[in-house]
Amino acid sequence: MAHVDLCSGLGGFGYGFETVGLSKPVLFCEIDPWCRKVLKKHWPDVPQCEDVKELADDPDRYVPRNLDWSNTILTAGFPCQPWSISGRSRNLQEAKSDPRHIWPWIVEVVEQKRPTICIFENVPHLASLGGLDEVIVDLANANYATTTFNISAIAGSGAPRAASGGPGKNPNNKRGMHQGNPLATAVAMWPTPTTRDHKGGYKGGRIRNGKVSMDSLDVAVQHTDNQKKESKQLNPEWVTWLQGYPRGWTDLESTTDLK
Repeated sequence: MAHVDLCSGLGGFGYGFETVGLSKPVLFCEIDPWCRKVLKKHWPDVPQCEDVKELADDPDRYVPRNLDWSNTILTAGFPCQPWSISGRSRNLQEAKSDPRHIWPWIVEVVEQKRPTICIFENVPHLASLGGLDEVIVDLANANYATTTFNISAIAGSGAPRAASGGPGKNPNNKRGMHQGNPLATAVAMWPTPTTRDHKGGYKGGRIRNGKVSMDSLDVAVQHTDNQKKESKQLNPEWVTWLQGYPRGWTDLESTTDLK
């Protein structure tokens, strides 16, 4: 099957689907310049566009003209910021007023081109604010049957699980230390990197059985210079591994992935 991937990010849908032999990407749409470079590294021959709104205005301008939409998957991990529990939206109206709310343009592409299968991903709070209901109604109005899934962020990725029992009981612990699980502690304590932090990510790792392992706290957390004092954040390279990508996926200085 062909695969049109909107809001492509680092290419997670494309990488996963192609790895299991489900489909091959024929178009990426991603607004972030650095992410587009990562996509270009792994799929140099696949065309890209930058703006979903432009794609909705004229899909034929970007999509291969010979594409058989009856044998095509369309995916979109559309922006979660309007819906995230860590964001500022308190209700559906506020979320929909966020300029990053681009679902209306995504469903417009769906209505125009009618791919066989559509898969969309977002945060659980999309449902809490009522956004998921609108997605389901919009797809129903376009004559699509829908099914929803709540998939754990650590399912199948090899990501560390939080220790059972939740935060540790160390009296000196003020930030959610997880007993017996330093990697879960790292996620709880230090900021998640953004695409602006991709340069300088620590590419080390602990050697286990002759292979480099990312499953260690010294790799999960890196030191940063915030001009006034040394601070810490999650290592971008480690977060990429946590999401299930091969090592070296975002390394633009090399054309070879580190497995």
